[in-house]
Amino acid sequence: MRARVALPVCGVFVLTPIAYFLFPRELKGDGIGDFHDWAPSPSEISKEVGAGDRGRFDDARHVRFTRMFQERFRTHDHAVGLKFLDDKTLKAMFAPVIPRWDMARVSVQAESEARAIFGRSFNVDIYETYITAPMRKMAELRRKKSDGPAEVRFDPKFAVIQLNERRIKEAAERRRKPNADPGSSTALPPRL
Repeated sequence: MRARVALPVCGVFVLTPIAYFLFPRELKGDGIGDFHDWAPSPSEISKEVGAGDRGRFDDARHVRFTRMFQERFRTHDHAVGLKFLDDKTLKAMFAPVIPRWDMARVSVQAESEARAIFGRSFNVDIYETYITAPMRKMAELRRKKSDGPAEVRFDPKFAVIQLNERRIKEAAERRRKPNADPGSSTALPPRL
């Protein structure tokens, strides 16, 4: 009698974990998901900012565009930032918990909306931002032709290049500052 009860119970305990991993399920994670119906929509942004004159990258229209685009994601608790670096470049900033494919999707969406409103194509530099550390460049979005498909390229060399540039800049600053401490080992001896 015990075997009649114990065998099915053991079978349930063995088959339940197997079924859990075999059957597909939707994972709720840190991904952004479908954001196309979130407000403000691309048409609302276009209406508010107004299509037309290209303007400068730091004018009120460009600032309004980036603020409204960020609002779309921040109202859903996703840390997405956007700003214009110059007349040809956008800087997209993401929290490190956002998956790479979502970074790429949001960057492509930002570039296509900016292109529709401002009438020109933009390069997008994609960064991962941290609270206590400097941000890291993760990828670039480029178009070979202004009406061609967008290509997003993630590459670890972007972070290495950025680190090397920072080190070169710090070394140049150290060379420019005169050393006021004569007892220091880096001070030059007086000329005779």
